[in-house]
Amino acid sequence: METGLINLTVGGPLHQFTIRKKAMKIFIGVICVCSVGLVISYMTQSHHTQTNTDLLVVTKIIDGDTLVGNYQGVSETVRLIGVNAPEMGSCHSVQSKDFLSMLTYKKRLTAEQGQTKRDKYGRLLLYIHNDAQEIFINDELAKAGTAHVMTVGNNTKHASLFAASVSNARYKKAGLWGGC
Repeated sequence: METGLINLTVGGPLHQFTIRKKAMKIFIGVICVCSVGLVISYMTQSHHTQTNTDLLVVTKIIDGDTLVGNYQGVSETVRLIGVNAPEMGSCHSVQSKDFLSMLTYKKRLTAEQGQTKRDKYGRLLLYIHNDAQEIFINDELAKAGTAHVMTVGNNTKHASLFAASVSNARYKKAGLWGGC
């Protein structure tokens, strides 16, 4: 046997092959570098896309899909993208507002603007995440049955996710889908 060769058996004696030690060391080195790169990449990314995101601190809840918060140093009225909660005074409106309050009030959240920045009332349109608890607030409203799906402008990035969550909530008769 040559001193520079290692015999590896893969899958049984019929699949035996020989690799030089130097080639094996290079191969193992490449695998280690790639693995470290993947781990570093994973650890530096959040669970959601970090495009155009900023901090939002919620100061007031208007209803089940609208709130007021400090965003980019300005107090803004914010409308959550992709969901539409019952209007105040209608069935489940108080539950929707309370649920949004529980998820967001006085919390430091990550906010992401959609393609369409404001609605026809001048409210800032945002996707909101609670990174500490790994909650996508907009989708959480849909999952809990506290909101319908609603698309404003070109903000369709998560529309299929919201539709699936609402469909599941409807099937489970959660929130407003359970009747008034």
